[in-house]
Parts: sequence; structure tokens; C-alpha cells
Amino acid sequence: MSEITTQTGRSEATAQSTRPVEAEPPTTTALVKKYRMSVTTMPVRLKTVGDRSENESESGSWIWRKISENIDDIKSVEMWQACFAELVGVFFLGFFTIAVGVSKDGETPAPLIQGALGAAFFITVIITSLSGVSGGHVNPAISIGFLVTNRITIVRFILYSLFQVTGSVVGVATLRAVLPAEYRGNLGLILPGDGVPSELAVAMEVMITGLLLFNTISFTDSHREDVHGSIPYMVGLTVGVNVLAGAKISGGCMNPARALGSAIVVGDMNSQWIYWVGPLLGAVLGALLYDWFFSTRPLRFITKAIVRTRPVEKRRRRQNNNGMNQDDEMMESTEHTKLNA
Repeated sequence: MSEITTQTGRSEATAQSTRPVEAEPPTTTALVKKYRMSVTTMPVRLKTVGDRSENESESGSWIWRKISENIDDIKSVEMWQACFAELVGVFFLGFFTIAVGVSKDGETPAPLIQGALGAAFFITVIITSLSGVSGGHVNPAISIGFLVTNRITIVRFILYSLFQVTGSVVGVATLRAVLPAEYRGNLGLILPGDGVPSELAVAMEVMITGLLLFNTISFTDSHREDVHGSIPYMVGLTVGVNVLAGAKISGGCMNPARALGSAIVVGDMNSQWIYWVGPLLGAVLGALLYDWFFSTRPLRFITKAIVRTRPVEKRRRRQNNNGMNQDDEMMESTEHTKLNA
């Protein structure tokens, strides 16, 4: 018996010495570096986000969480303050972005660069002013981009849009009251260029608003550490470039509220559907393009998923190793028993 015990102890020591050493799980930083900016990992990242959404939807927690967030939002004083800030912001937008381009009837219209620079500078300063209150959206397209990337609630998007349109109408109406009759013109009414079909105008609005939202969601990605400088300034530059690119095709709008304000005051609703379908569609596409393929958020999801699987894999390997060791010990003890006999 003592010999069997000795041999069994040796076998255990041998098994422990030959047991493979388990590697330490990779750190979060290492995993993020591994999966960052790799085209081949895009399907994996999307699947991870999809699986997470499916699990939350099946449990019902996602639906109730969203309902609770919307109820809390509509009850908060901060949300109504933010809505009023959006109204004021778009009021100023409707007034000043049109005012920078007015000219007297019969005179040469203001050059395109003047309007583009005016819009760029205005967006820079108004976002800086209101970003701490409402985020400084001043545009339903920006708001819907933040909605589809889960940065604001549905209630906030709807109320923002209503207050933005109201602010635009009041701003354009105020400008009409301030300007002499010979300077009013069409009060900034946005229309497609001469001879440009509606579908091409929509396509241009999709492109320029898509770029605006792609950049905006990128600049405001909270987990990026490489964004330096003024975010409002970079958004303003994007707006200026888009106005220069799209003015002669679609009017370079990007903002449904801005377009509707002039249309309501002037009384010309023709082609206004272009400036809702194009910008809103482009905003959704641009925001999701960055959020799904380039954002750090999917990287965090896949990191968590990998880290969660590590303990499970380690337990399975440990159980398999223990099972193999027990079988080896039983075989060795049986052989020693036969020899002693």
C-alpha cells in the first residue's frame, strides 16, 4: 500500500509538472489594438453588436430601458431647457446665415464663398455656445444621427426637431421684418440648381449630409484620444466645404429646419421634400457608417465578449486536464497493484 501511495503521489507530481501553463488573458488595450482598424474584423464586430442587441431584445430589458429613458427625459427640466436652446440656436441660424448673403434687387448676388464662410463661422460659434446645454445640434439631421447612434432618446429627437423648425420660422420672419423690401429677395429659399432633377438634388444632399454626420460622430466619439483642437471649428469647416460642394446642385442645405423656415415664410413649399428626405437619409447613413465600422464602441463590445469567454475556456481546459490526470492515476495504480500481487 505504501508503494501504491508513493507511486500515486509521483504520478500526481508528474501530471502537475507536465500540465501546460495557461497564458494570461490579454489586456483590454491589447485586444483593442488587435481589432482596431482591421477590415477583416468588421463582420465580427457587427455580429457582436447584433448578438448583444438580440439578447437584450429577447429579455425585454432593452425595450423597458428605452421606455424608461424616454419617460425620464421628458420629465427632466434639463431636456426642456435644451429644447429652448435649440429654438434659440436655429432662430439665430435662420436670421444670420441668410443675412450674410442678402443683396439689393438688381445688384449682383453675393458670391458663393461669402455664404459658405458665413455658414461655417456661424456653425462654429453657435455649437460652442450651446454644446453644454443641448449639444448644439441646431439641425434635425444632426439630431437623427445622434438618435440612431443611441446618444439621445426618441422623445428628445422629436422635440428637438419641432423646436428647431419653430426657431427657423421665427428667425426668417424676423429677418423679413428687419430688411427693407428691396433687400428681401426670396429670403434664402433653398431650391435645386437650374435644370437639376430632384433625384440628383436628393443624392447631393445625401452625400453632403452624410459627410457632415460621419465627421460629427467621429469628432464626438468619447473614447477617442487622438482628437485635438476645437470640435465646433471642425464641424464648421465641414459645413463650409459642403456648401461649396452642393450649392449649385441642391442648394447645399443639410438642414431641413433651415429650408422649411424660408419656405413657410415665403409661401413656397415646392421641392421641400428634397430637403427632408436627402439630409435625414444621409445623416442616418453617415452616422451609422462611422458608428458601425470605425467607432470605439463596437471594439469595446468585442473586447468584453472575448474577456468573458476566457474564464469559461480556462475552466473547460482545467476540467479536461483533471479528467485526463485522474484516468492516468487510475491506470498507474492498477498496474502497480498487479505488480505487487
